[in-house]
Amino acid sequence: MNDQFTRGMRRFASHAGLLVAALSIGALLGGAGNGGAATAAAPTEQSMPTINGTAQQNRTLTANPGSWSGTAPITFSYQWRRCDTGGNACADIPGATNQTYKIGSPDVDHTLRVFVTAKNSSGSASDSAHHTPVVLPDPGETSSPSISGSPTQGKMLTADHGNWIGTSGISFSYQWERCDTNGDNCNNIGGATGRTYTLVSDDVGHTLRVRITAKNDAGSTSDTSGKTSVITGLTTKPVAGSTPPSISGSPTVGQTLTASSGSWSGNSITFSYQWRRCNSHGSNCGDIRGATSQSYKLTDSDAGHTIRVRVVAKNNAGSASNTSGATPVIAKAPPTSVNGCPTASGPLNVSQVSLPAQLTIDGLQSSPTTIGRNPGDVTVRFHVSACGGRSVAGALVYVTAVPFNQFSIPAEAATGSDGWVSEVMHQQSGYPASSRQHLLAVFVRARKPGENVLGGISTRRLVSFRVDLHQ
Repeated sequence: MNDQFTRGMRRFASHAGLLVAALSIGALLGGAGNGGAATAAAPTEQSMPTINGTAQQNRTLTANPGSWSGTAPITFSYQWRRCDTGGNACADIPGATNQTYKIGSPDVDHTLRVFVTAKNSSGSASDSAHHTPVVLPDPGETSSPSISGSPTQGKMLTADHGNWIGTSGISFSYQWERCDTNGDNCNNIGGATGRTYTLVSDDVGHTLRVRITAKNDAGSTSDTSGKTSVITGLTTKPVAGSTPPSISGSPTVGQTLTASSGSWSGNSITFSYQWRRCNSHGSNCGDIRGATSQSYKLTDSDAGHTIRVRVVAKNNAGSASNTSGATPVIAKAPPTSVNGCPTASGPLNVSQVSLPAQLTIDGLQSSPTTIGRNPGDVTVRFHVSACGGRSVAGALVYVTAVPFNQFSIPAEAATGSDGWVSEVMHQQSGYPASSRQHLLAVFVRARKPGENVLGGISTRRLVSFRVDLHQ
């Protein structure tokens, strides 16, 4: 009653003030109809502010400023206030100056008002909305809902509502939702409002969520669980089909065999493998320890035997097994080298060559081609081969001119992939060895790294390059 009286007097005073102002301005302008300019008017309230929203902890209230007349534009500012249960003894809430206000725990058991100020270029006016109901506490969630159970058609899922707090007893309701594979685009499942839900064929290929609503005397709030895995269809125990498991690959030591699982009926099947070593007739088989992959590399122990593979098919309904036929008798691996030479063709690495094979220095070049009186540096190149002329990479080559002190001795160097190596010798005071020198003799050695320089597959050669002291 007091609020209504106060607002009525405020409106009266505001209208009276406008009337006096209008009369004064009219007198100054010589009265209406004399061509005077339109008067500016301060904001005048036409309908009081209101508050929209639920007076419950963690909910958001929105202020409606009401309607106001006056010269445009009119702007509004807001101040939210916390009051006693009767809407009196109000105090400004620090920082609560937006049009919206989220109710916090200090507001519980109080009422709220919002003080609205309308302002334009001619002045300002204010009014307060009627107070809210007493703010109630909200049920509070401390852990999220979850779903347990197998994501398979025919199986039952169970919702765990999580943990909640509130001022009085909380009850829970459930709504199961069917979603896409990402857990999005969810829709309510009709009638699925219990704590448990049995998966049906319509759920296959989808994920599910459950929305939990917690409710007490103060109000209600909801949260949704995470998504399940994609729902799979009904499973039946695997049954071996007409095509048994099989083995592909060469039956030779060092080669790899690969198992094919064969044909099976049932769904959601996974396969495991066990390779078995048998006698030459495919019987008296025993598991090969550790050979449980889909592929198996034959070892020396398999030579003279046959091999089978046992395939185990498994799903949620059970498991079954089936065994392949036997391979041909496993042959020994062909020799990888003959007389110290690899049987494969093409260039070699020196590590592939062993006794009784020997390295050969079978190519030489120099730059310049003819060595003059003062050549400075001489670059010599050598080619190393083995096993019938196959280029050898990685052979270490040592070079020195004979007699000594004609040219420096370069560091030992390795041949490249083409079998060639280049060495640079620097001219020294002992060159030329005589005024009639026509040849430069060079001692060359090629060896395998790690072997004794005097043994192994190494080779030595004395070669010469043309000298012309008139150049």
